[in-house]
Amino acid sequence: MNYDLLFIKCLPLNIDLNWLIYGEFISQADIKEKLQSRISLNKEKESEAEDNQKEEIINIVEMIRQLPWPISTRRIIMENYLYLVFNEQKERIKREK
Repeated sequence: MNYDLLFIKCLPLNIDLNWLIYGEFISQADIKEKLQSRISLNKEKESEAEDNQKEEIINIVEMIRQLPWPISTRRIIMENYLYLVFNEQKERIKREK
């Protein structure tokens, strides 16, 4: 079968290639529903990962607070840690774009 010709002729006419090749009809509503469920699943995973990251940051900050060193030393450690976390998130956002 000449698939190139099939694509050239069918796509401009909006003919469902799954129906034509496999005999399966997939409606636009089904496709939209599947895409929306994938998008919502990805958002849930991202939200869960963000929650885990926030919890980890809070735990580390609490560990720094409990160190037996002077407040000024703990403050410097905490500022440096938060600076590193901020820059890491900034770089991740740049990569995603």
